[in-house]
Amino acid sequence: MFVAILSHGWHMTFGWTGPEYADFVADFWHPVRYLVFMAGFWPLAVAIGIDVYRQVQQERQENAKRWNWRASLVVFGIMGILVFPLLQPEFVVSSGLTGSVQTAAWLEGDTTYMRHIRVLKPFLGAMLELRAPMHYLIFSLGITYLHMVMTFRYLKLDSMKSWQIGLLVLSFATCSHLAYDFAYPGNDDQLFLLLAIMGLTLRLSTVSWIAIATFAMSTHQAGMLTVLPLGVLIAPKRLGPRMVGVFILYFAIWTLTFQQDSDGHLSGHRYSTLEKLMMDNDILLRGIGYTFRLMLLAIPIGWWLRRKDVPIWQHLAALLLILLPLGITIPLRPIPDTTRILGWGFLGMLFFLRQWQLGSENRPRWRLALYVVASLNLLIPVGLLFVGPVMRTDGLYHYVWKLWDSLKALVG
Repeated sequence: MFVAILSHGWHMTFGWTGPEYADFVADFWHPVRYLVFMAGFWPLAVAIGIDVYRQVQQERQENAKRWNWRASLVVFGIMGILVFPLLQPEFVVSSGLTGSVQTAAWLEGDTTYMRHIRVLKPFLGAMLELRAPMHYLIFSLGITYLHMVMTFRYLKLDSMKSWQIGLLVLSFATCSHLAYDFAYPGNDDQLFLLLAIMGLTLRLSTVSWIAIATFAMSTHQAGMLTVLPLGVLIAPKRLGPRMVGVFILYFAIWTLTFQQDSDGHLSGHRYSTLEKLMMDNDILLRGIGYTFRLMLLAIPIGWWLRRKDVPIWQHLAALLLILLPLGITIPLRPIPDTTRILGWGFLGMLFFLRQWQLGSENRPRWRLALYVVASLNLLIPVGLLFVGPVMRTDGLYHYVWKLWDSLKALVG
C-alpha cells in the first residue's frame, strides 16, 4: 500500500515525463498503483473487522456495556451546538472539496488521483459513492461521531454515572483535535485520529495493529506521530519491532519520492535566527493553551494520582505523545495550523485524564476537582489558532466570545 501511495512521482524518476508517456502514465501506471492499493486494503480491513467483531461478541457474553452509542450521540449533538460546523461556500471549497473531487474522480474511473498521498479517506468516500461535497462533509462528521464513541469507551468507569462520563467526554471534545473537526469537517485528520484512538481503546492482534498503522499513514503522514509510537509503547515486545519496520518502510519510500519537494517546502519554513524563534513563541504558547485549555491540568494531576499498577514508562510514553506534535511546530516558520497540529497529541492527554479518573476513585475531593475542571473548561470558548489571529468558531461559543469581549472592555 505504501508503494502504491508514495510512488505517484516515480514515473518522473524513471524519466517517463515526455508527452509520449502521458497515455502510459494515465492508462497503465496509475491504474496499476490503484489495484495494488486495493489488494492491500481489503485483507487489512478484514483483519481489523474480525478483531472488532470478536471483541463485541466477547463483551456481549460478559454483559459488559462498553459501547455508549446513544450517550455519545447526545454529546455529539451538544458539541454541534457549541461548535457549529462552518459550512459557508468558501469553507466547503477549502476543507471538503479536495477529498470530494478525488472521490468523484474515482467514481468515474479516473485513478490519476492516486498521485495524492492522503488517499484513504476519499477512497472510502468513493466506496460509499459520496458524489457531492456536502455528502463528503457529512461522512466526515460521522467519523467524528465514531471518535466520540471511542472516547466514551476509553473513559468508561463503573464508579461513574453516564452523565459524569459524558461531561468528561464533552469537555475533552472541545479540545482542538475534535473542535477542529466540527468547525472544519472534511479534513483528513479526522480519520487518522480515529484510527489512533481505536489503537488505544480496542484489544487488537499484531496484524490489526499493522493494519491500523498502515491505514493511518495512508490517510495522513502524521500517522507516524501517533499510531506508531502508541503501538511501540503499549506493547513494546510484541509490537515494537514490527512498528519500527513499518516506520522504516514508509519513511524510506517517502524520502525516495519527496526528497526534493520536502527540502523545498521546509526551506521556506525553517527558523533562520533565534530572534525569529522567540517572536513566534507567542503563537506557540497561545496555541498550547487554546489546544487543551484547562485539560492541561490532567498532566500533573494524573501523574500525581497515578496508580502503582500503571508502569511509570507508560506515563513517560504519554508525555512523548503530547510532545511529538510540539516538536513538529517548533522548527516551522510561520507556525501553520497551530492548534490543529498540537491536537495530534490528544492520545497522551486522554491517558492522563484516565489516570486522574482512576486515581480519584477513593479520593472524593480529587473526583470533585475533576468535575469542576471539566465544567470550567466548557466555559472557555474554543479558539482555533492559525498563522495570525484566533479563528472563532460558530455556534454557542461564538456568543461566549462576545461575552468575553464585553467583560474585557469593562475591565479595560
